Amino acid sequence: MQFPSGTDVLDFRLGGTDIAYGDVGVVPEERVVSYRWDGHLPSQDRLEQMARQQAQAQGRRPHPMVQGILRLVQWGVPLLLIAVGVYWWWRTRRS
Repeated sequence: MQFPSGTDVLDFRLGGTDIAYGDVGVVPEERVVSYRWDGHLPSQDRLEQMARQQAQAQGRRPHPMVQGILRLVQWGVPLLLIAVGVYWWWRTRRS
């Protein structure tokens, strides 16, 4: 199949050849390489080099549990402070 030049491609070849059709979820994220199609597949060595570059560019993402805790701190603490402030304001207005 011919793709137009510049099409975004996800290359799963580093994940191995025993991936069941459509079951790409079992491939570790660091083994999936994305690039723009230029008419030919990169060599295996070039693919590994691209994977290392992408990993460095993305950095290590925290575990989903850590991301949830960070999101809770990011949004929960300010909302808690606002709620305490509104309660304090309400109490002072009542007295």
